[in-house]
Amino acid sequence: MNNHIDPVLLRGLTERRASRRDVLRLGGVGAGVIGGSAALASCGVKGQKKKVSDSDDKVKAFWSKQKKTGTVNFGNWPLYMDVSPKNKSDHPTLDAFKKETGSTVNYFEVIQSDSDFFAKLRPSLEADKYCGYDMGIVQNDQYFSQYLELGYLVPLDQSRMKNFYANAGAQFTKRGYDKGNQYSMPWQAGFTGIGYNPKYTGREITSWQDLADPKFAGKVGMLGNTVDLPNCALLAIGVDPQKSTVDDWKKAADWIRKIKPKLRKFYDQDYISALAKGDIWITMAYSGDVFQQNLSGSKLKFALPKEKAIFWIDNMIMFKGAKNPVDAMELMDFYYKPRQAADLTEYVNYICPVPAARGLITKDAHAAAKKSQKKYLEALVDSYAVFPTKAEYAKSALGHIPTSKELSKWNHIFEPVFQG
Repeated sequence: MNNHIDPVLLRGLTERRASRRDVLRLGGVGAGVIGGSAALASCGVKGQKKKVSDSDDKVKAFWSKQKKTGTVNFGNWPLYMDVSPKNKSDHPTLDAFKKETGSTVNYFEVIQSDSDFFAKLRPSLEADKYCGYDMGIVQNDQYFSQYLELGYLVPLDQSRMKNFYANAGAQFTKRGYDKGNQYSMPWQAGFTGIGYNPKYTGREITSWQDLADPKFAGKVGMLGNTVDLPNCALLAIGVDPQKSTVDDWKKAADWIRKIKPKLRKFYDQDYISALAKGDIWITMAYSGDVFQQNLSGSKLKFALPKEKAIFWIDNMIMFKGAKNPVDAMELMDFYYKPRQAADLTEYVNYICPVPAARGLITKDAHAAAKKSQKKYLEALVDSYAVFPTKAEYAKSALGHIPTSKELSKWNHIFEPVFQG
């Protein structure tokens, strides 16, 4: 149990990491990227055209030669790991990992955006050199696609994923963007849906079409990026983003244009304060932002629209050329132990991929010495933003991840809508 968590400090500790999703404008990433048929050369494993059996054999051969080193170099986002109350550079779950395995984790808060981190690592990965990190975090977005298409990821050792397969929720073991969990294991997740202030809307919000209600004109917000905005728009017009076509993208862009005159603005991160203050009444929003804002005393609501919300996942990945692959595999799987998952979740407040962690957090709430901590932990247990119900998961869908071949067209269709 993370006894150090003070709900009063929570908002500052768990503020959505700057540039995490809102700067994903894809600028420059498509330039010079190898096409979708590029070979996946990591570990000597070829691209998707090779037979699965051949690929499996090469992966097994690679892992059979790897040994523990006693070290892991892990690059992550700021404020995305539990910390000690006495030393903010100390992380209890990493200490527990060292105690259990003997391996030391060199932990670096180096990711400010998926695009910047990709650009930083690419020269080393392209030159088949160690990039400085064995593992990192990337969302299920176009950067995941680029890492994969360019052969920058190490296929994971399935035999070292026992905790994952035993404890991960169904939504995290069957992911269309990484079939068979070959290259990633989820870290945390969230929804992109509708946040609203019932004080001003005067009614419940149930649909993406509510953003077009004339009564809300001038008080509507949308997310100004090429990840959330297009995917939410696709859902709004009744299209599954993962099955969408170029024609669907154009129709989704038209839907946004129709609502654009009613908008106050396209937002990056500052939408949540605008919603709380009443500057806007309804907006595209991240589930965790609304949850955290309400912990600060606001009375906002979050809706999973009837057309579905976007379900996004941050993933642990291993980089090509990793010097400590066995230790990195152990660390990834370690976070699928319910106790470790619970301790991490009590600090970061995003959707936990380990359902069994909920029961442990419930016990922690019962054992809490302070009423404020008890109330906070109980809020985590009951929140859609941390432990969604089966019905809530059913009201969400994964977004479309543009391939390198699609990227230019995707940007050309959607960027002018919110940048112009």
